[in-house]
Amino acid sequence: QAVLGLGQLILAPRPAAEELRTFQPLPPDPVDLGPAGLDLPGGGDRQLQCGRGQCRQELGGDMIVEEPGGHLLAARLAVGVVTALYKSVSVGTVTSNLDALAMYMDSAPAALVAKKIEGKMRFAFGWTMATSKKCLAEIGGWEAMVNYQSDDFELGKRIAECGHRVELIAKPVTMVFPNESMREYFQHELRWSIGLKSVRPMGYWGLIFTHGLTWALLGFATSMVRGSVTIATSYLLAYLVLRVGLTWITGSWGLGDRKLWKILWLVPVRDALSFVIWIIGFFSDEITWRGLGYRVQKGRLLPILSTGSTPGAPVGIGFLNNQLSANRQNLPRS
Repeated sequence: QAVLGLGQLILAPRPAAEELRTFQPLPPDPVDLGPAGLDLPGGGDRQLQCGRGQCRQELGGDMIVEEPGGHLLAARLAVGVVTALYKSVSVGTVTSNLDALAMYMDSAPAALVAKKIEGKMRFAFGWTMATSKKCLAEIGGWEAMVNYQSDDFELGKRIAECGHRVELIAKPVTMVFPNESMREYFQHELRWSIGLKSVRPMGYWGLIFTHGLTWALLGFATSMVRGSVTIATSYLLAYLVLRVGLTWITGSWGLGDRKLWKILWLVPVRDALSFVIWIIGFFSDEITWRGLGYRVQKGRLLPILSTGSTPGAPVGIGFLNNQLSANRQNLPRS
């Protein structure tokens, strides 16, 4: 059985769930919709934690899954966690387009490099994860990760440490990016940046070598000071060829996004914003999720109270249950 955690503003998974119910290889009544109206920190994983517990398969994600049965069937094999990359769908605004580039510019290349260097995957992606109830029980269930900001990372890491494989499926899911303000864009990018810093601190420092635009501009300025216009221009051209080429190969050729060429002009813009957010991440451990503030300490979430202080304990089940009750009170009446 699959449990889908649904957020208050996420409507697409319900048709997807109906599609899952018609998928023949699954057992009778394979799909359960987790409680709607949940805006919990961390998203789908904690929605599942507050959802139905008796299931054979558990699936987290806010995606459109074109072939949903593949994730569940893969989870039945000798694999600990099945996860996926995604193909981006933008609504056409600048912030939506910037979000759409994230997978092609950062997430997919970084994941493949990490897998190559470490020899295997040791993490999962929160947008889509499938695992068996047996593997989940081995790591203490969702309860053991409910306080973690990057609980998707923890899920893959802990199951891998138990000796199970973490695998990427060949076909990507589809992520739809809505319109948002620039403030909201900065907030979620900073949240992801701080999350990465908390789970891979050395890797976060190592990102200094990946900010190609910054190095290209530094090389350009140095060469211009020395009077070499040709060399200065070559730095910028090399950056554009390599960075735009990487984005194009990953998104269009690798993940099948045929409309990617329309937003390639935003590649330098996203790189510039990412560098600023990366710098800010060194000086902050506070994030905003669904309008609520949290402080990240050693990977765990501490809610920031209205007084500006934080309690001495992590978020915990009690806090999530209180938030669940508050969210239910605000649900529209049918």
